[in-house]
Amino acid sequence: MVGIPAMALALDASFGSVERWRADFVALAKAPGRTGGVVLAFSEAAARLVNATPADAAALRRGFTPLLELEGQPAIDSFLVSIDWADVYARYQRAVEHASEGCGVSHED
Repeated sequence: MVGIPAMALALDASFGSVERWRADFVALAKAPGRTGGVVLAFSEAAARLVNATPADAAALRRGFTPLLELEGQPAIDSFLVSIDWADVYARYQRAVEHASEGCGVSHED
């Protein structure tokens, strides 16, 4: 389970639930013939979180902010348990703030 409620809310909003995000992330990592990793990223164009391969991420680099990256195919379960969700959420917040710049959105209280 995600250690930060706010990140869980972001995953829920983009994938329907944390469990669906995890299932999609793991399925992409274990896809037949795949040797690369998986990236959880914020897509400015879609205004949501997405899972992608590193090749997809490179093609979408503009407006695509990587938040979490699984490189290669290590023990996926161990990787998921060791995620520092505070760091992921901090990167997510910066990506959302960057995406909203120029939209007339104020970041001040």
